[in-house]
Amino acid sequence: MGVISVRLDNDMEARLKREATAQGMSFSDFLRERLTGETKERTNIDWREFADVLDGNLQQICNFLNRMERGQGENAYFTQLLIYNSMRMLMPKSQESIKKLWSVSLQKAKEHTNGQEGKSS
Repeated sequence: MGVISVRLDNDMEARLKREATAQGMSFSDFLRERLTGETKERTNIDWREFADVLDGNLQQICNFLNRMERGQGENAYFTQLLIYNSMRMLMPKSQESIKKLWSVSLQKAKEHTNGQEGKSS
């Protein structure tokens, strides 16, 4: 492969670079095509196909985040039950205070959850 040296004035170089950019080619590929007549096979992007793939990927991410959110809710409920049952085992004689503490905890958790939903909406 030989090397070709060409001198261009600034105006000519700027015009050729604009043409290369307009055709979506690098400057060197554009000049090679102009000087040798060789054309490089260009890959055109099918934007509809790209958008479909992107939409599918975003849908997968959305589904994953929804599953994570459901899992967190289930884990929070499990943790509440674990704490409640632990308190029942530790203090079997004071059932009324445990029930009161449990209902207050549920109310606070509900308030907190409703407050978080209001912020995210």
